[in-house]
Amino acid sequence: MKQLTTAFLVLIMAGILTVESKAEIVFLKDGRLLHVKVINGDEAGIQVERLDNHGKLFIRWALLREEDRLRLRIRFGLEDDNSGADLLIDGHRVFVVRGDYYDGLIEDQDQSVVNLRRQDGMMHLRRDAVRRIEERKVSIFEVYTPEELYKQKLDEFLPEDDDVVGQMELAKWATKVGLYSEALIHYAKIVEADPEYKKDFVSNQVKRLKILDKNKTVRDAIRTAEKEGLAHKYVECMAHFEEILASAKLDKITRKDVLKKMLRFKKRRWKYYSQLIVRDYHREVVKRIKKMASSKEIRARDKDKRLTLSSAMNFVRGQLHKEIVTYLAETHELDPKKEVEEMWKNRKTRIKRTATYGSGTFVVEGKKGSQGGAGAQNRRVQEALDRMRRQRGGRRGNAAPTQQTAQPKLVSKEGWWQGANSSQRSFFLRAYYAEKSGHMEVISTSWRVCPECGGTGTIKKLGAQGGLVKVTCPRSHGLKGDKMIYYR
Repeated sequence: MKQLTTAFLVLIMAGILTVESKAEIVFLKDGRLLHVKVINGDEAGIQVERLDNHGKLFIRWALLREEDRLRLRIRFGLEDDNSGADLLIDGHRVFVVRGDYYDGLIEDQDQSVVNLRRQDGMMHLRRDAVRRIEERKVSIFEVYTPEELYKQKLDEFLPEDDDVVGQMELAKWATKVGLYSEALIHYAKIVEADPEYKKDFVSNQVKRLKILDKNKTVRDAIRTAEKEGLAHKYVECMAHFEEILASAKLDKITRKDVLKKMLRFKKRRWKYYSQLIVRDYHREVVKRIKKMASSKEIRARDKDKRLTLSSAMNFVRGQLHKEIVTYLAETHELDPKKEVEEMWKNRKTRIKRTATYGSGTFVVEGKKGSQGGAGAQNRRVQEALDRMRRQRGGRRGNAAPTQQTAQPKLVSKEGWWQGANSSQRSFFLRAYYAEKSGHMEVISTSWRVCPECGGTGTIKKLGAQGGLVKVTCPRSHGLKGDKMIYYR
């Protein structure tokens, strides 16, 4: 009896779950939600049944939240699902010396040549022209033509004409890769084998694909635009899409499909140039600062022409970013404000870079020990030594005090700038730009022990009376070390 009761409860629960699985929550654009059963959908909207009173409602697509609208349009065959992992394969990204990179699949390589398979053919790259190779997921459209992709799937399934599941998989795949004629053939076989199999989905797909397949000229133009985009020729790619959209004969469904593809390549373009901008920006910072740090005008005899420390710091803090943005905009044919500035501002990078002020740390951190600290300590030590010597003077005890060892004169900020070598000035300016310009993200700072004073801030020198006394470290100016900047 207990076993029968348990079995009965299982059947009831299974029935409840089956009923409930047909119901779902649909969100409207204004934030409201509906608990309904979605019956069917077409280009205008969806037909639903309310669960409380079983009333029928028609909801236009424009009233639905974007996520639900896309999900349901894919379900009813009104949109292509291009978000799956089946559009990515294990491939390679090859970075070349001149700065570009290419995605594809390495099929063969040796000590002299790297052969990279791409949709537009095999690319042969000389080994000495390759900077590095990364293994990564790449788009299938970077590697294979639509015809090759379709044949791979066809060879995998080889379905019989009445195999509706296999025919459906091939129809969806042919649609994904843009072969609408082949997709229509598979849908026709599904209708012939089982007219009721996913009837709404098949019907909507057939209507949509017939329109898309009708105009071969447009399809060829789309293929050309996609090919240009995959080769990172985005100016030509967008020009082709704009030309297609300018056609007065373009039907509503095809126009929507073209706009969707165009948006996809706009996103690819933004991502591609965002990576180039981050890479080239850092390169330009290093290159321009290095050039400034090596300038002959630093030690120019004419004071009016001399590149002083303050003028170099002012340029790095105020003008360097503007010059780099302008250069990158011209180089990559981008808008300086709307694109280059935004790409740099919203960059996503995990690479941590390092710069140090080196022996010029005191320029930004100030001097320590010249008025107190080590200097005061040195004076106290010297005074103690003088008292001891006076006490040893016997009855006379009034021996003249010994002369205090004078503190060495520390180099000025400008003196350091003039005396430093080009590498020291270059590192200093990079650290200053990273920390003070506002255009870099400072991750953290730290201190590296001064190699001259060993992190004490002082060094020992022979005093006037022959003893050793401590004086402020002339390199660190009493700061005990060099400030390090970690940034990205």
